[in-house]
Amino acid sequence: MYTITVNERLKLKILNPDEDVEESFAVLQQNMPHLEVFIPWMKHRTLENDKKIMLEALDKFSNGLGLEMGIFEKEVANEGENKNLWRFIGWCGIIRVNKENPQDAFAELGYWLDKDHWGQGIISKCSPKLIEFAFTDLKLDKLKLVTDNRNEKSLSVAGRLKFKLTDEKVTDQMCPEEDLSKLVVYALNKSDWLLSQ
Repeated sequence: MYTITVNERLKLKILNPDEDVEESFAVLQQNMPHLEVFIPWMKHRTLENDKKIMLEALDKFSNGLGLEMGIFEKEVANEGENKNLWRFIGWCGIIRVNKENPQDAFAELGYWLDKDHWGQGIISKCSPKLIEFAFTDLKLDKLKLVTDNRNEKSLSVAGRLKFKLTDEKVTDQMCPEEDLSKLVVYALNKSDWLLSQ
């Protein structure tokens, strides 16, 4: 499976429906009380549904229509142990790719993280790899980040990644099962990203 090394402690990997679904689903369920506050549709997830989502993500990646990856953290070995185990701690990806207008091709950056790993800058470390992929490999012109206006952690991520608040309204098509009144859109243009490199 396609893997991106973030640093010696973190890596991103396209999830394998046969190998990763049980671990990722277990972490998702443990975090549901924290996640469903800002992502209410998550509470409807099932193991079979997650397997289907992973298969669809593989298909989208093969067709240049996204990159959805698990976030894995390397377990620290105790003295004398030769441990090289990675555990699933979250998800991030390039989703909802829209290439209908080649001059304004865009997608959305999405993510969620295990609560025990909040406040460590993990999403801010992983996201630049996905942003680069979106602008170089997928040849997109813009990335959007849709978040709940009460989600201070996600608002901070948007700022650190140089996304700017837009006046765009969230539509049912973007987030079909959420209370749209609480959602805001941030955007990062390829031209601005290139200037910051």
